[in-house]
Amino acid sequence: MLLTSPDVLYCYEEEGVRLLATLDAISLAEPGYQRVFEIKTSRKRWKGQLPDYWYWQGVHQAICANVHSIDWAIFDSELALHQHVQKVSSDEKQKHIDACRKFLAAIDLGMLPDGAEYAYRHIQAQYPEGQNTTVELPSDLQNKIVELNTIKETIKEAELLEDKIKAEICGLMGEAEYATLGGTLAFTWKNSVRNSLDQKRLEAEHPALVEKFKKQTNIRTFRVAYKGA
Repeated sequence: MLLTSPDVLYCYEEEGVRLLATLDAISLAEPGYQRVFEIKTSRKRWKGQLPDYWYWQGVHQAICANVHSIDWAIFDSELALHQHVQKVSSDEKQKHIDACRKFLAAIDLGMLPDGAEYAYRHIQAQYPEGQNTTVELPSDLQNKIVELNTIKETIKEAELLEDKIKAEICGLMGEAEYATLGGTLAFTWKNSVRNSLDQKRLEAEHPALVEKFKKQTNIRTFRVAYKGA
C-alpha cells in the first residue's frame, strides 16, 4: 500500500465551530475511498486500546478528513509495530463537534470552558511580567502552602528512589543495551549522540559574536517564602 504525507490542513467548519487537522499519511489505493493513517510511538506497551487523547484525536481527524475510520500504526515500548483500526460513528463526530462549539463559545466570551483547568504554565503566559506590588491572600491558603511543601518533599524522595532503582538495574545490564524479563523486553539502555554548544569557549574566542546574538528572556520564578506563624 502506497502512503503519502499530505502538505495541507484539513478543515471542518459550520456555525460556531471550526476544526483543523494535519494528517500523518493517507492512501488512495482504493478509488473513491481515502484511508487516513495516524502514526505514533509510545513508551508504554500497546494493550489494544487507544488512550482518551488519541481516541478523540482520531475522531477529530475523521471529521476534518470526512472519513469513518482511522488506521493507527503504533510503535510501542517493546519495539513492536501494531496496527489498530478506529471506527468513528456519526454520533461520536457530533458529540465532538458540539463539545468544541461549547468550548470555543466560552473562549469567545473570555470565560474558562467547563471542565477546563489552568495549569501553572497557563498562568505564567497570562501574567508574564510582575509588578512591585503586594496582594493579600485568603487565610485558608495556609493549608495549600503545607500541601505544596509536602508535594515538593515527596517529589525529592521519589527522584532519589528512582535514581537508586535505575542504578541497580543498569548495574546488572552493564554494557548490554537491552534487558529482558521472562523473555520479554523490559529495559533499553542505548547510546545516543547529543550535540551541544561550548558556550565558554565561544565567549572566550568570539565575545563580540556572543554579545550580538545574546537573547534576553523574562522569567518569573515562584518560591514559597512563608515559614508559618
